[in-house]
Amino acid sequence: MAELVKPLQQLGYLTGMIYQPPVYSHGMVYIRDVYNTLEGVQQAAEQHATRLINMLEMLQSDVDIKLNRFVHEWFARFDKLDNDLTFFTRHLSEKVRWDTPEGTYSGHAGFYDWYQTILGMFRPDCTHIIEQVDKVTERDGQYQVQLRIRLQAQTYSNETVNLLVNEYWRFTVDEAGKIIISEYQVEPVGQ
Repeated sequence: MAELVKPLQQLGYLTGMIYQPPVYSHGMVYIRDVYNTLEGVQQAAEQHATRLINMLEMLQSDVDIKLNRFVHEWFARFDKLDNDLTFFTRHLSEKVRWDTPEGTYSGHAGFYDWYQTILGMFRPDCTHIIEQVDKVTERDGQYQVQLRIRLQAQTYSNETVNLLVNEYWRFTVDEAGKIIISEYQVEPVGQ
């Protein structure tokens, strides 16, 4: 099975998916009076379903997977440079510390100020390429992650920007499974 799914595994990587090993079972064919018993196949099917449900529950609670999905949505929304900041503020703590090349900002009001600066600099439809998401580390309910992001954008003065940055996030995951960022640091690393 591992060899059979290798092309699917590679396709998943190429499309930005997080590959998970397959859940499979053998001996699921029942041919009356020839191969297997009906009860045996039914029992194997129940065991297969249980393994599949357990895997899905594990994936739903996995912080790395949750963060990876969130990071893609976060930057897809930033690319639009929309005036509606509701999505972002729902995921920022009230006292978020926002440290960027444009300055250091605090709280939601600081985020609004920073975002207004960005709106004045870049044209909508930027592209954030997520080059790397490092393993999430956890300590006392606080998570930390480092991201490598490439920004490709056009400024209002018609300059092309191709900027590579490291981002450092500190965040928690609330009871509803929502990511709440408390520290957000951006460091340019080159062109």
